[in-house]
Amino acid sequence: MKGSSFNLYLLLKKEYNFNRHGVNISHALAPQLMQIAYNIIDINKLPLIDIVRRFNKTLDVSLLKQAFLSADNVSTYVIERNDYKELLNSYFEGTNSLAQCALPSLGYKRKFNPSTIIKVLVAVLLGNRDGTFRQKIYLASYITFYLNVLDSLKAAFSDVDLRNKKYIPFNSAFDMEPLFAQFFKAHGAQTYHISHGLSYVSYYGDTPADAVNGENITADNILVWGESSKNDLVNNFNRNPVGIRITGNTKYPAKQISIKNTFKNGIVFLARPLYDNDNAGLIALLGEIGVRHNIKFTFKAHPSSNIEVFKKAAADYNLMFLPKETTIRQVLELGMYDFAVAYNTTVYYEAMYYDTICLRYGVNENEVYHGLNDKFTNEKTFINLLEHFKAADTEAINTQITTVLTETLGMGINEYARIFNSK
Repeated sequence: MKGSSFNLYLLLKKEYNFNRHGVNISHALAPQLMQIAYNIIDINKLPLIDIVRRFNKTLDVSLLKQAFLSADNVSTYVIERNDYKELLNSYFEGTNSLAQCALPSLGYKRKFNPSTIIKVLVAVLLGNRDGTFRQKIYLASYITFYLNVLDSLKAAFSDVDLRNKKYIPFNSAFDMEPLFAQFFKAHGAQTYHISHGLSYVSYYGDTPADAVNGENITADNILVWGESSKNDLVNNFNRNPVGIRITGNTKYPAKQISIKNTFKNGIVFLARPLYDNDNAGLIALLGEIGVRHNIKFTFKAHPSSNIEVFKKAAADYNLMFLPKETTIRQVLELGMYDFAVAYNTTVYYEAMYYDTICLRYGVNENEVYHGLNDKFTNEKTFINLLEHFKAADTEAINTQITTVLTETLGMGINEYARIFNSK
C-alpha cells in the first residue's frame, strides 16, 4: 500500500502494541492512530480534562452480556446511520436467534486502576515511540481506557459460555468493535466481519484512511459481497482466502439487466469532499459538453459536500443540483435519466443495477474499481464513449454488466441466514 500517512499509521500501530486477555490493543487504537497519522484533528486543541478523565473510566458491558445470554448470534454497531441499520437488518433476515446491541447505548463507569495507569504512562512516555508529548498522553488515555474495558469484559463474562456463540460486529476493523471481536474470539465465540462497502480496493495514489477497513479486520470469518472483494483482500491485504466467504449484498437481489442506450439526460454522482477540486473540474467539463452536444446534466453531490460551492462552479452552465436529502436509490429507481456519470464512487455499480450505463471520470481517480471500459478524461474521450455505447450490442452489454455486478456487489447472492443459523 502506498502513502506516507498510511505508512505512519502502520508504524504507530506497531509501536503502540499492548496486550491483555488475548487482545492486541493496537487494533482498537486504530481510529486514534489514524487521527495522528492523517492530521485529522489537532490534539493540542482537545480539552485536557477530557483526556485525563479517560484514564479513569470503563464501559458498562451489562447490556452486551444480556445479549449473549439471550441469543446465539450477537450483533453490535457503533454508527447509528439509518442506511447502515437497514443494511445490517437485511443481513439478518431469516436469522433464528439474534440480539443486537448499539454500542453507544453502553454507559460509562468510573474505574480507577493506578497500576494500569502507571504501567501505560511509563511504557508510552519512556519507550521509544513516535509522537509529541500531548499525542502520547492522548494515546495513553485510550490505551488505559481499552485495558479497563477488557478487565470489565473479563469480569462480566467469567460465567458465560461463549462456545457456540457468534459475534457479528458491523465493522471488526474500527472503533470499539476490534476490541470486542478479539475478546470474544479468544474466549470461544465465532467472529464474523461483515462488509458495508467495497472497502478493500487498491489505490492508484496515496492510500486514504479508509484502507483501515481492510487492513485492521480482527474477526476470524470475513463475509464479502462478491468475488472481487475476496480477491482484493487477498491481493491488497494478504488475507488468507480460506477465511473469506462470498455472501452477497441483500440490497441487490437477482434481476434482468436491461440498459438504455440514449444519452440526452444524464445524472452525475460526484466524489466525496477529498476530491472537491476535481469535482469542480468535472462540473466545468460536463457544462461545456452539455452546451456543445445538447446534453442535459443533473448533479448529485456527496452528502458531506458543500453544495453551495458546486453551485457557484455550475452557475455559468445553468446546471441543476439535486437536494442533499434526495437519496441515490430514489434518483435511480425513478428511471428519469438516460445515463449516469460517476467519479470515485461505488454509485457506479448502483447505477448499472438500475439499468443505467455509467461512465467514469478518470482524472486523478484513486480507487481501483473493477468494471467496464467506460472511463473518460476530456470531451473527446467522453463523446467517443457515447458513440461506442450507442453502437454496441445492448444484449452483450447487459451480459457484461450482469457479470460485473455479480462479482462486485454479489447480485443475486444471499448466504447470511444459512451461515448465521448454522451450528
